[in-house]
Amino acid sequence: MLFVLNVQAYANNQHKIAEEMLTNPFLKAMSICEGTISILDAGCVVYSRIWCIFELFKSVMGGNSDYEFDVYTEIDGDRGAVGITHGYIPGDSGSSYYKMLRESKFPLDRILQATDVDIKQAQASVESDRRFILNSITGQSVDDTVMDDHVNYNELNNILRGIFVTPALQRIIKETDIDTITRCLEIVKVSNARIIDLDLKHCSRFDDNMLIKLADSLPPTLTEFLLTSSVSRAFYCTEGIDVSVRKIIGCPQLVRLDLSSHNIGVDVVKMIADALKDNHTLKTLNLIGSNICDDGAKIIADAIKVNQSLEKLNLSSNKIGDDGAKVLVDALRVNHSLKRLNFHCNDISTDGVKYLYKIKEELKNINRDIDIN
Repeated sequence: MLFVLNVQAYANNQHKIAEEMLTNPFLKAMSICEGTISILDAGCVVYSRIWCIFELFKSVMGGNSDYEFDVYTEIDGDRGAVGITHGYIPGDSGSSYYKMLRESKFPLDRILQATDVDIKQAQASVESDRRFILNSITGQSVDDTVMDDHVNYNELNNILRGIFVTPALQRIIKETDIDTITRCLEIVKVSNARIIDLDLKHCSRFDDNMLIKLADSLPPTLTEFLLTSSVSRAFYCTEGIDVSVRKIIGCPQLVRLDLSSHNIGVDVVKMIADALKDNHTLKTLNLIGSNICDDGAKIIADAIKVNQSLEKLNLSSNKIGDDGAKVLVDALRVNHSLKRLNFHCNDISTDGVKYLYKIKEELKNINRDIDIN
């Protein structure tokens, strides 16, 4: 895998950008690489230089969603460097949790500094170079007067700020003041974030209002939303929670939703099931430890009879008995998309397990599985 390294010491010749940029070897290299790695200094100086901004513009707004943009910075002591990455690295083992854990070491002060990135304020040693680059970003001719405002300025600012804020959102909610949280949620809303993974256990600040603010801040690009919290009232019998659940499930590109360990109960399960009936993108739904019981299982069974996009459903540790389990597996006779249904640690009797194994054998021939143990 080839990456371009964005560091101030090896940037373009800032005195000849207008002549060189279109045929510059650096940009030619970008065209054959799979990503850009930006090395962030303690003062975030790299984002105050216009030629670095141009390279970032080519990285994150080039129309290639597979082009990766990663940011690394040095951390104190013997811990070396830490990065915020476009996707997973080998050490993450494809786990959003390990990715979140790794990125949590990125210094919060540098993340908050990066929220002030404004490409219009970036400087160059030669003013003509600055004019050329800003005009390139806005699609104007080289010698045109630089525009004071443009949609591309705003979009690039939003993307760059979101790259930093989204992986740190958990720490921002736990460690900063309300004004900072509100501002950062606004950044997330207009970013192109794809994954939001939050562990807000033992966070007293995460209450009903914070959940609603979070739901309001989800960007349309979101594909994965994972939320762990010990505050069950944030989901249960709360004014406005119906709207929040529908907004979360209603994200147009959402493919994975994990609301495990919330003890949400039947009322909110019904809200999720109702939203699921109208959803056509969700592939994975995890509701582990949600206190669903048989009544909730029957509600979900009705939903998956209608929904034909869900492929994985995890209902482990939900106090589901024989009646609920039977209704769920019987719904698989109507639903043709669900490939894996997980029943770990529920209240299913020996007779109930026998019934599940019978259906499991029937489904095995069409590559569908019921995970019981």
